[in-house]
Amino acid sequence: MDGYPFEGIFFENIDTTFIISKKRDALRCKGEKVYLILGMEKDGSSKKAFYLWGYTLVEEIEVTESNEYALKGCLKLCQQPQLLNNREGFENLFKKTTGSFAFGLQNVSKDILSDQIKELCSDGKILQNANSDKNVYLKWLNEFESENNIDDKKALTEIDKNNNAIVSFFRESENSSIDMELRYRAIGWAITYPSLLVEYVINDSRYSNVHALVCDPIIELITKIPNKKYILYSFPDEILDNRFTALKGKYNVEFKIIGT
Repeated sequence: MDGYPFEGIFFENIDTTFIISKKRDALRCKGEKVYLILGMEKDGSSKKAFYLWGYTLVEEIEVTESNEYALKGCLKLCQQPQLLNNREGFENLFKKTTGSFAFGLQNVSKDILSDQIKELCSDGKILQNANSDKNVYLKWLNEFESENNIDDKKALTEIDKNNNAIVSFFRESENSSIDMELRYRAIGWAITYPSLLVEYVINDSRYSNVHALVCDPIIELITKIPNKKYILYSFPDEILDNRFTALKGKYNVEFKIIGT
């Protein structure tokens, strides 16, 4: 797992999601619920845990230019993601019905776990207001990550000083308590939502030095918060454009090449 299903949707205020499938069976899914099962490694365990995440109620089906099928619908999340591994019938669902979840979109209506999945996603067990309020979703996600010991490299959230769940952009450096490092997990978020990145650093005054990869959001961060030292890392063959080299003369910026 590199990310959660549709994890950006609540920041972009989008009400619909798309599930892509190459199977012609997708054409039969209009009006049906497509259940989402998330597989991920828990901290300290090499065995994947599988969670029932929620479902998408398919409202429209489109054929893409690459002749795939896009199932368009509204994402509904379980009030609490449900661990499936220990449920009776899981091994049959996992190995026989879904081929260790390698089959992609698959009809599970005749699987012995089907009724349990439907019950776990019934109307009274669905998270309310997540699609319209990012704070509801982040709190929900933070509780999931905390309760299930999600690996720090994969976790997305943390609790701030005001006890609010937020996207975790930085972590404290292993080498210094005054240095903060941009998390690899959050780079995509920083590029997509640079204002959240700036807000994060403004609200966290613990660190004097900021370590980050060279990327466009860092320019905005440096110009809006110029009182910190920035150590920016680039790849050996990467050529920095003038926007980055111009920073060095105006701000406290140091450039380093990864691996040297």
